[in-house]
Amino acid sequence: MNNIAVIFSTSPYGNNSGKEGLDAIISISSFIEDIALFFISDGILQIKSCQKPDNILFHNHSISFKILTLCNINKFFVCDKSLKKLGIKNNINNWTIPVKIITPRLWHKYISCYNIIMNF
Repeated sequence: MNNIAVIFSTSPYGNNSGKEGLDAIISISSFIEDIALFFISDGILQIKSCQKPDNILFHNHSISFKILTLCNINKFFVCDKSLKKLGIKNNINNWTIPVKIITPRLWHKYISCYNIIMNF
């Protein structure tokens, strides 16, 4: 059985890769049972709550990540080193989805368990 890890590493408003990744996950979720999302670097901003992108004339797609729980996707991992680098504190209210904060070592260990890795 295939399992898929999806890495988000880019900021949400510099390009469309975050939205495209979200669309891809929703599309494949009916065929693949084991999907996990990994957020690193600026990709963490994809799921940061309280965004106001309308100020820069963009749509806030971060709230769309909530639909993934309806697709039975509940593995969301954030790299703690990236949090520190971006100056973001780990607070439950900081995220649009329930995330698990893990070290880079665990991040690599978890992601190595997946046989398909997609990067957005």
